[in-house]
Amino acid sequence: MLQIPRKKTKIIQFRITSPQYERLLNMVQAKGCTTLSEYLRRAALEKDLLFEIRFEEMYNKIMKKKTETVRKVKTSYPKQDFLI
Repeated sequence: MLQIPRKKTKIIQFRITSPQYERLLNMVQAKGCTTLSEYLRRAALEKDLLFEIRFEEMYNKIMKKKTETVRKVKTSYPKQDFLI
């Protein structure tokens, strides 16, 4: 379904520090956005970024623990074949 772009008529302002601004500019490039406004709109409206970050952190911790556990099991029982 084709979406018709709506004219943006509302303005939101807030103050940030210079380091925060530089970080945002880096995020704009990293996420492939063309403008800071585009990035901030996406961040505010399209995703719960904090949830996404926390979820990824938890997933990485779980995968690291799994890898460590598999390594320990394989070292403890070197002659066994495990399907993990």
